[in-house]
Amino acid sequence: MTASELIGDAAVFCGLADPGETPANVLSIGLASLNRWYSRVWHDAPNARLRAGAWSVAVTAGQTDVVLPAEVDVVLAVIADGWPLDPLAPGQYRAGYRPMADAEGEDDALCRVIQLVPAAVADGTIEVYGHRRFTPLVVIEAVEGEEPVEAQDDPIPCERLAHMLFHYVCADFYLHMDEIESRKESLKAAAELKKEYHAQSVGLPEYEIVQLPEVSFL
Repeated sequence: MTASELIGDAAVFCGLADPGETPANVLSIGLASLNRWYSRVWHDAPNARLRAGAWSVAVTAGQTDVVLPAEVDVVLAVIADGWPLDPLAPGQYRAGYRPMADAEGEDDALCRVIQLVPAAVADGTIEVYGHRRFTPLVVIEAVEGEEPVEAQDDPIPCERLAHMLFHYVCADFYLHMDEIESRKESLKAAAELKKEYHAQSVGLPEYEIVQLPEVSFL
């Protein structure tokens, strides 16, 4: 399910729109609500399954500093040629990688940076495993008669999460409609789904959820 589909379904459920015809103001309110609750779930524990990510990053021969993709938040493991690189503290100079200060990447976004020790001996890729940073969901629709805009509609990461967020968005719609009892019912349904969602990760250390190669220091 995508962000606009979830908001549209919630608007129809609350009687604010017809199927497939979500007014722009309702879509705007729904998107703000969706991202507010999505951010809360993202930063609430335990939710490592939601944050886990893996990236392939190209490096060139002789390269030392590697600017990682903007969505990388926490680096748990770096793999080069199938072998894990040890994280190095200041003053350590054996083979591995050293966390560096953030730097500007594409679109002027601040990105995590690691330093390879020693420098890459040939062109290739490294695999980075860790946690993604929170990024608000986006809905951009092409408008007929104006300059072409690439339509973008972010997907909800998983079905269980989408069902939970649906009820939270409905609760906020009901708040705008001043239907307090309906809001309470939506919040109650969301709370039950949130409890089930969190139960999926209870007792699982975050490094067990991030998929690593068989050869790893973890």
